[in-house]
Amino acid sequence: MAWILSRETRARDFRDTFEDVLLTRDQLGLRNVNFIQGYFDEVARTWTRRIDILHIDGNHAYEAVKNDYLIWKKFVNPTGVILFHDTSVPHFGVRRLFNEIALSKLNFANSHGLGVVFGESRLGSGDCAYIRMPY
Repeated sequence: MAWILSRETRARDFRDTFEDVLLTRDQLGLRNVNFIQGYFDEVARTWTRRIDILHIDGNHAYEAVKNDYLIWKKFVNPTGVILFHDTSVPHFGVRRLFNEIALSKLNFANSHGLGVVFGESRLGSGDCAYIRMPY
């Protein structure tokens, strides 16, 4: 697992949560999870491993999220999934890109949306199921 920030996220005045994430990992005993702190583009230049679950949640502008997707999708195993956060926010480019991807998808509309793109067809080519979970 990689903990990778976009340059825009790092530049904004956000609380640094990296140490909190490491502490939570250790408390949960997740010994098979390694975090890498860096920028999407820079980490991808030297990345060599296959990924089962890729979670893209960086800059929400269309060109930025499309760049992250195009750079990282080649590392995802054929049976893996790509998660996109904020797929239900109309003015975010994440939603536009998610809708353009011609693979099987699942979108959880709650809490700004979590989109799941399947590497190998699960629903049928390009199908998308939308789910809203009750609170």
